[in-house]
Amino acid sequence: MPSVHNNSTYKYFFLLHLPAWSTSPWTPCTAPCGNGTQTLTRTCRNATHTLQPEKCGRAETLVQRFCNPKPCAGYLLGNWTDWSSCSLSCGGGMMEKHRNCLENQTFGVVSSLNCVNEFGGQDSENMDCNQQLCPGGFHYRF
Repeated sequence: MPSVHNNSTYKYFFLLHLPAWSTSPWTPCTAPCGNGTQTLTRTCRNATHTLQPEKCGRAETLVQRFCNPKPCAGYLLGNWTDWSSCSLSCGGGMMEKHRNCLENQTFGVVSSLNCVNEFGGQDSENMDCNQQLCPGGFHYRF
């Protein structure tokens, strides 16, 4: 007669009730830069139940790690102003808009070169306006 331990039903029952750690995915990083943290959770389970952690052996049920270690930018670009009025009523004028470069911690205005050097951001834009000819058929543009 075959041994009970060789019985496939016994092997299936044993595997079904064998405790093992089940892990969650890592949570999103808590910060986009400057050392955030991520967390995963371990749960002791068998195929049918959640078990006490001791059944799976000694391990932490909550694991954390650092993420996004790159330092945050020292500067950021502020919001754009509204477009200015057109510089001419006809003959090819220009409108402008601007934004300030701000220090990342205090939000104080600093030289726009700081932002351009750090990440190539523009601090002003121009757009043509009132391109129609003036009475008499001429443009003021030089």
